[in-house]
Amino acid sequence: MLQYAITVAKNGFYFIIVQGSEAGGHRFVFNNNENNQHIPLIGTILFVPQIVNSLKKEIKDKAISPVVVAGGINDGRGLVPALALGVPGVVIGTRFLKQKERCIFQGHKERLLYAKKTDTTITKVFTAHPDRILRNRFVEEYTKSGVPRMAIATSYY
Repeated sequence: MLQYAITVAKNGFYFIIVQGSEAGGHRFVFNNNENNQHIPLIGTILFVPQIVNSLKKEIKDKAISPVVVAGGINDGRGLVPALALGVPGVVIGTRFLKQKERCIFQGHKERLLYAKKTDTTITKVFTAHPDRILRNRFVEEYTKSGVPRMAIATSYY
């Protein structure tokens, strides 16, 4: 992940999004190897200082793009520590699925609201990328079957 952050910083992007292991839904990855070694397993709050410090060491000749934090932030209790790290902002995703304006089943919203980390899994069953989803019978049984990943829902990548 550090190499990707350095690449982004050196190419003049306006900001760099650093995503920790808590990230839900579609997880950001450049490398899609099968053994999932590319997935950062470091929590967001620990990961950000490592990235920022490494960027400062690596990018000496110009200003570093601001680092924005994503992963596991869904209320003020996640926002405050992120801001304490000196980031100018955060990315919040899954939290917005719980809003009344979202047209998803109430039961799914409730599962999202009360889910713990152990209620989720990372899978490539639906897309070519690892997604953090709520555990469910379909994913568990499909994973056990050993059948290769399905090619559904990948056209938007």
